Amino acid sequence: AGCMKPVGWPEMIFEEKALPSEGDAWWTDTAKVLPDYRRYANEFSDVVKSCNNTYGFLVDYPTPKVPNHERIDAWLKRQAGRPDGKNWPEIITSKAKWFLDEAHSEVQELGEEGYRVSSFEQTAMRVRISNERFVSYQIFHTEYAGGLHERYSERLVSFDPVHDREIDWDYLFLPDKKLEIAEELFRVVAADSVYRYWEKPENMDEIRDKFLNIFGHEGEYYLPQPGLRNDGVVFSYQPYALSCFAAGVFHFIVPYERLEDYLTDRAKWCLANHLMKHDGL
Repeated sequence: AGCMKPVGWPEMIFEEKALPSEGDAWWTDTAKVLPDYRRYANEFSDVVKSCNNTYGFLVDYPTPKVPNHERIDAWLKRQAGRPDGKNWPEIITSKAKWFLDEAHSEVQELGEEGYRVSSFEQTAMRVRISNERFVSYQIFHTEYAGGLHERYSERLVSFDPVHDREIDWDYLFLPDKKLEIAEELFRVVAADSVYRYWEKPENMDEIRDKFLNIFGHEGEYYLPQPGLRNDGVVFSYQPYALSCFAAGVFHFIVPYERLEDYLTDRAKWCLANHLMKHDGL
């Protein structure tokens, strides 16, 4: 526990030590908002019997200048668990009220003799890529309500606003190519200095074994939902999936040229500009 460090809000989104390459400011520049997007952020707190409870939420949402902005906004609201069409201040206020009411009720149920630690829940949904065919959002979530440390997750999610489709495995990859894609991922893992520091694999079989049977995926490799960067597909593994909590989240980027043979026709349309660059066109 002595080597653990807390996850901050919002400065430490995507810890630098978990980056696949040194100096990659794409993940850590949390102040940047893309043109034609607006940022709304708010934080709510409540104190009950010396127990401080805090709820924070940040979202970059598209203005009408962004093509298909209504579809992007609706997708973001589904990501936030509020697909009801309200505006963002109303959504965030509603989520905060539910969180603080729950914390207040728990304190009351414990009675005069009971003790409850201070708690928090914080989410940031930051736009990272927005073009005519897809958008990608970096989503960070952390929460704490007791225990040794907080829980948190960091991931990249992508959306095709032209076809109103979240970009998931079925969107991107041919159905019978999972093993081939896994092998391309393992090649990236083998070269990742952060993973090698924490897990010290001696060969490729040790890496393959590490990705088996995670989160109930018995007898198969666990490959999380992919996200799209400009340079490749991101696979994010959350704390404890591959290593200890102190190791943080692993973000492995598989270059598009390694995956082109396994992409669906729709994925090739979505990534046409990126694939052309790799083909030298």
